[in-house]
Amino acid sequence: MGRFRHLANPFQNAPEVKEQDFKAIFGNDHPLVLEIGIGFGRFFIAMAQKFPNNNFIGIEIRNPFVKIINEKIEKLGLKNALAIHANANFSLTKIINKKSIAEVYILFPDPWIKRKHLKRRLVHLPFIKDLYKVCRRGTKVHIKTDEDFMHADISAKFKSAKLFKKIRNPKLPFITTREKKYLGKGKKIWQLTYQK
Repeated sequence: MGRFRHLANPFQNAPEVKEQDFKAIFGNDHPLVLEIGIGFGRFFIAMAQKFPNNNFIGIEIRNPFVKIINEKIEKLGLKNALAIHANANFSLTKIINKKSIAEVYILFPDPWIKRKHLKRRLVHLPFIKDLYKVCRRGTKVHIKTDEDFMHADISAKFKSAKLFKKIRNPKLPFITTREKKYLGKGKKIWQLTYQK
């Protein structure tokens, strides 16, 4: 993963995006599941394989990851998954129609610890507002982090937005590679679940 992170600053040149016709892309109107920040896509692809009657959209800001994931999707013959190169902080409503997403996963978003990089964090009030627009009524948003300060920050942002209701955390179908690694070290994993 590290060799891709340092190829270029992924925030330097925002990718051009346009609204996607997912019904035409997938050839059906199955429920749309969104994952933001898919990395190498292990969770993303596992979900697409387990739930063939859902269509999976993955947004990732690092284009090398997107290319790798779409190559894996093609190799596996999956017809219900697509990775998109975009910055979700600015492009969510440009790519996705209003009230079209059935479920959302945001797993271990980058904490961006340096003060000058705080604006790069995914979860800000404008993002939450955009997320609300693309979610259907009843949509659940699943978030995980291994950083307590991120848990506190995300909780505060969603509470301030007053758009989603915090609900009890369900057990997710899979854990990410990162989560498995940290659980093995005894590190706490924070989970947050919200519903529109």
